[in-house]
Amino acid sequence: MPMKRSYSKIIEGFNSSDLAQDEWTHEAHLMMAVHYVIKHLPQNILPVIRKKIKKLNEFHGTPNTFDSGYHESITIFWLYNAFVFCTKNKDLNEEELINEFISNKEGDKSYPLNFYSKKVLFSTEARHRYIMPDLNELDVALPQTIVHHGHLLDNQFVDLFESCELDPSLFSHEAHLRLAWIYINKFESSVAEKKVCTAIQNFVAHVGSQDKYHHTLTMAAVKTVYHFYQKYDTENFFDFISEFPKVKKDFKSLIDSHYSPELIQSSSARSIFLEPDLLEYS
Repeated sequence: MPMKRSYSKIIEGFNSSDLAQDEWTHEAHLMMAVHYVIKHLPQNILPVIRKKIKKLNEFHGTPNTFDSGYHESITIFWLYNAFVFCTKNKDLNEEELINEFISNKEGDKSYPLNFYSKKVLFSTEARHRYIMPDLNELDVALPQTIVHHGHLLDNQFVDLFESCELDPSLFSHEAHLRLAWIYINKFESSVAEKKVCTAIQNFVAHVGSQDKYHHTLTMAAVKTVYHFYQKYDTENFFDFISEFPKVKKDFKSLIDSHYSPELIQSSSARSIFLEPDLLEYS
């Protein structure tokens, strides 16, 4: 059955944690799952989804306890199920995928019972932590075509980037930030800065885009990520960027608060790191 309300409005309400309770239906859960797994592996976004569902439950006055609210096993089941469905139907766009998933047997509310017994699925333990299906295994297929860096685990992403095997089209602004976050998560900040710069310089040289490299902006990006990294403890980049969306969506304003246009646009800033002339990095 096609969705009655624009899926973009449902996703917007979910992300802002103010979706009306009567709109937080099973179909809305499926919309959310498809929306997120199109560009991410389920394990990459689970911390984000978990946090957002719990926050929305709290907004509705639904306590997240061992007996109510958030359910870990069901959430993971639907993320993986949506991922498999999207992988098998990769020629459809997002709205088509959502409509097909909602109308298909794989999206039926009772579908998890093909894999779980009621005793296991509705147990307190399954709500609290992920329990493997006890009836049938879930078919988890990796995407044949990587269309977003979120389809890679951290180690896969770094390995492909450092070996210059990553598709250049995947190295978006968000991917730049992810690279910085991964290195910061592994090394002290000064080491992370050097590793990011070296890796990006090697990569752009390999793809013939040396003229696009900007040393001050690259360093500034790492310093910006590190600034926010110290404010939020998480083991997941996508959770981090969800907590501080401005780093991704309004990065220019963050840079503008530290650098004047004259300095950041200078030829010197492209080749060497120039300290900010407006506001020092903390």
